[in-house]
Amino acid sequence: MPSWEITTLEYDVPLKKLLERRLSESGTEASIHTVEDGVLVRISKSGTSALAEATAKVLLRDLQYLVLAKMADAMPLSLSEKRVVLTDALYNARLREERAPVTHALIEYLKETSALCLDGFLHFRMQEVLMLWQLCVEQATGKVYVQKEYGELMQALQAYVRSQRARMGELRLCIHADGSCTLMDDDRLMIEYADSSPDGIVTLLVNMAPQRLVIYDESGGAQERLCNALKEVFSDRIEVKRR
Repeated sequence: MPSWEITTLEYDVPLKKLLERRLSESGTEASIHTVEDGVLVRISKSGTSALAEATAKVLLRDLQYLVLAKMADAMPLSLSEKRVVLTDALYNARLREERAPVTHALIEYLKETSALCLDGFLHFRMQEVLMLWQLCVEQATGKVYVQKEYGELMQALQAYVRSQRARMGELRLCIHADGSCTLMDDDRLMIEYADSSPDGIVTLLVNMAPQRLVIYDESGGAQERLCNALKEVFSDRIEVKRR
């Protein structure tokens, strides 16, 4: 019965349990014994494909979290932000997973040798996968930076609104599903505003500086981001009504 020694020096994981679980998913029986830095797997020659599939799952699922965590930890972020990045990156990496090429590469590898170091295989035979994971981490990090900058901008606008003298009394704003708005002031002067970007509408209202802002949200939730931004900026001056 053929045997393979599968090891990992870089990752502290219960490799025997992981392989047993992954092999059991395909209904394949194997003899797995713990050795230094890994396991010795004995399986029938016909079970090589099942072992390759199980090992691919260990690499792409069980070790993936540790690899992504290491990548996220290298980012210049706070601990809580790194957790957000890791969760986002893990989700997107799983969505874009392609197991078949890794399984095929493992089948060919196991035909050539009886020793497999998972660390080496990951770094030298799965470089495209690692690049994808790194991209997922960088994209998630970019989202965190954007949200951080957005939060800082909202705080700055809120402080600016509070420091400014009101230029008008009550201003009523009706938000439509397409993002366009209808504004009406105390003199019942009506303005149609077609810019559907939340930033444009927030800027307009900040410059108008109403003492009180009443929002009629008729978007059915489509413009929730805009409503939330206005609530952040105008805080105690705003009332939101939904129809």
